[in-house]
Amino acid sequence: MKTELCRLAAADGGEGVTLTLLVDGEKEKFTISADDYIELSLTRGEIEEATADELRARAAAYAARRAALRLIAAGRCSQKKLAEKLRLRHFSPEDAAAAAAFVAAHGYIDERGQVENYVETLFFCKGYGPRKIRPMLLQKGYAAEDIDRAIAEKITAQELGAAKAAFLQKKFGKEKPQTYEEAAAFRAALYRTGFY
Repeated sequence: MKTELCRLAAADGGEGVTLTLLVDGEKEKFTISADDYIELSLTRGEIEEATADELRARAAAYAARRAALRLIAAGRCSQKKLAEKLRLRHFSPEDAAAAAAFVAAHGYIDERGQVENYVETLFFCKGYGPRKIRPMLLQKGYAAEDIDRAIAEKITAQELGAAKAAFLQKKFGKEKPQTYEEAAAFRAALYRTGFY
């Protein structure tokens, strides 16, 4: 099988290089990073099949990194959730994990800051208690220690008590139950909202 590198062109504002391979008369086009291009010292002409396979692998990794950056630009998420989103877009688990790690290493993901923002929003705006917030953030892929630290730093015991009282006042019109049935209803409501 004859493989020839027949065309090179700049792509992605100089961040990438689009390559056109001619494999037994069929054109194959993909983009690799400019760093990969320099590292591989590519020139036009015939190349070995192993080099063509390496180019395909690097093109897949580069495409995963570009997709990761687009996903982060669309909205915040954890490194774990980003890798999951990339896998759903048919990137290999290895490329997805590497792209998510690349994005995190370059400072595009601030998981601690995101967790703190989520805790503040969910507690102060949505009125959720810590026991509801924690599983929600774990499901989003954030680290348990970051969640626990943010809850401890952002929610004081006084604020927690005031939030419980405000919730009960809003839901039941009073803060203290008068009967056993009311007490059970209060507990159930507080449990569902994450205060127990």
